[in-house]
Amino acid sequence: MKIKRIAHRGFSSEAPENTQASFAMAVEGDFYGVECDIWKSKDGVYVVSHDGHLRRMCGIDRWIPQMTFEEIISYPVTAGKKREEHPSQHLISFSQYLSIMARSETIHPIVELKMDYTTVELREIVDLVKQKGLLERTVFISMHLLALLRLRDI
Repeated sequence: MKIKRIAHRGFSSEAPENTQASFAMAVEGDFYGVECDIWKSKDGVYVVSHDGHLRRMCGIDRWIPQMTFEEIISYPVTAGKKREEHPSQHLISFSQYLSIMARSETIHPIVELKMDYTTVELREIVDLVKQKGLLERTVFISMHLLALLRLRDI
């Protein structure tokens, strides 16, 4: 049996989860895949965050879908493993995550769809993945069955 290691929320034991540092470290590590979660901001930017709010990671009680991307990244990450070793981290866009994944020729992006995205939104997400040349390696997961069914049809 072959074991496939997945870096959950990036290399979250070595840097704050879902940050540029955690994803860059994961790509440099010996992982099969790197998991992230995405939410859509008020201005249409797909944002990488496990939670739909900034409370746990940034200490601000704000909901990602009700904020612009500029507002979201104005709050630094104030929690997470080894935060002191990785200062000035912020949440990143899905496009930034994909750029980091594209540095590797073997890593598999594992993308959890945290919202029940429409067909139009799913096409936007797939287009972002295609633009980085990662579609054949990307795995999509979700608790939203209808989003996965829509994605399969795309």
